[in-house]
Amino acid sequence: SWRLRYRELESVQIKQWPKEAIEYATNDARDTYLIRDAQERRREEIFERTGTDPFKTQSFQVAVDFSLYLMGARGFKVDIVEKERIEKMLSEELAPEKTNLLVAQGILRNDGSVDKKKLIPYIENFAATHNVPLSRTEPTVRFPQGQVSTGLDWFEENWTADPVLEQYYKRQVLQKLVTTEIPHMNWMQKTAPVVHISYDVLKATGRTSSRLSDKYPSIQTQNVDPRVRSCFIPREGFLLCSVDYSGMELRTLAQKVYSLFGESVLRDKI
Repeated sequence: SWRLRYRELESVQIKQWPKEAIEYATNDARDTYLIRDAQERRREEIFERTGTDPFKTQSFQVAVDFSLYLMGARGFKVDIVEKERIEKMLSEELAPEKTNLLVAQGILRNDGSVDKKKLIPYIENFAATHNVPLSRTEPTVRFPQGQVSTGLDWFEENWTADPVLEQYYKRQVLQKLVTTEIPHMNWMQKTAPVVHISYDVLKATGRTSSRLSDKYPSIQTQNVDPRVRSCFIPREGFLLCSVDYSGMELRTLAQKVYSLFGESVLRDKI
């Protein structure tokens, strides 16, 4: 897609650009304008009917932001017993005998760090042997084809086919708990009775977020390990309540496909 290739035209005059590159850039700007125009007309319709401007949500967001600030300042209680259970599990699962193949291949150094100069050739050899496509980083001037990615997405699809990849994938998943999640439940080298959350509600999307830092855990992103979520518990007399629409994105996608094409297998299944 030309969306990822305009660096190729950096020193080329526009009149010499390929037709497809010009069309992509032109349509990108045009479609954005048409969407905004449609939104504004819809906005006026809603305002005339209800007297409310659906785009003016600042006062609501400020009220929510203040409420979330109070929640974060008070903090969440930590289930110490559950945290200790997870730490014991990590100690067992990351024992030397569980990473022996990584050490034998030179992928895991004695200090526990990963040697990518050993890991990447192993990945390339596996991919060539099993006819599996590699995952690559974005192209750069220095690496026009991109570099071999060692992100967990690729391992998630291939770890069951090779015992070394299996050990690496399982270790990396658990290492996030060791280096990120568990430390956020500690204070002065001990388990904190309460952890505090740093919320940020004033996003352009209208969504909220909780910032992850060396002092604050992030408890609302989907990639938070479910084993860690169980460590945050309500105080006596309170509940933690989660409200969500079941499969909302799948349902809206199914309806859109049906509206456009008159049929949708996903819609039938739902």
